[in-house]
Amino acid sequence: MNYDDAPYADDCAEGFYYTLGNAGWKLSFNYGDALAWESDFEKSSVGGSDRYFVDDVDFAFFAGHGDSGKIGFSTNYDGDGNYEKQVHYSEVKWGDRDLEWMTLVTCDTLDPDYKEEWIAHACAGNHLHALLGFKTKIEPSDAKVLGTTFADYLLDGKGIKDAWKTATKEKCDLPWWKELICNCKTEAAIIYPRVYFETYLIHNYAEETLPNQGNYIGTDPSYYTAENGYSVAYYYESWVCG
Repeated sequence: MNYDDAPYADDCAEGFYYTLGNAGWKLSFNYGDALAWESDFEKSSVGGSDRYFVDDVDFAFFAGHGDSGKIGFSTNYDGDGNYEKQVHYSEVKWGDRDLEWMTLVTCDTLDPDYKEEWIAHACAGNHLHALLGFKTKIEPSDAKVLGTTFADYLLDGKGIKDAWKTATKEKCDLPWWKELICNCKTEAAIIYPRVYFETYLIHNYAEETLPNQGNYIGTDPSYYTAENGYSVAYYYESWVCG
């Protein structure tokens, strides 16, 4: 499958990137178009180099093309020859080095038919704090200021789910005439963990904020082990935008 460069993807990703950077966050890398490589997202066991890129930062943000259970790239930098020009859910395991939050502004990637697969692979080992994206297709022009808006809400102290939900509802409403044509609406989604001690909720990572914003948990869910009476469960939620 070939993926052309997605309209407004650079505005979306760089809006997020520079808004956090201007607020004092350390900026690590900003690769777009032919410089965005699938291997930067993939685990080492499939020839990927995520430990040097997306899993070497706290927050990774991708805007571009996608499909159910995958994201797409315009160039082929695949480590093992499987799923070329794509990052498939089976090729990722995020957070076992450093990554806490991953946002994918792509069509259909968090299709609920693949939610268990994303949990089994991306969240393997109970390291990832949240995976955000879209359940359905997104209008390209809606993404233009989505990254900036999302970052602004995070910096205002909203939790990760609340910031994503507010931003997507505000910026990703399909025009009425497109809703009539496709009989559909844009829907966003999140996958996140909760930690329990026996039956008591200890942490809800959907409510986690950025550091110094009031409710930063910091520790990975994997810190809370079954041997000490804890359990970790990942959840999927989605909502209609607009």
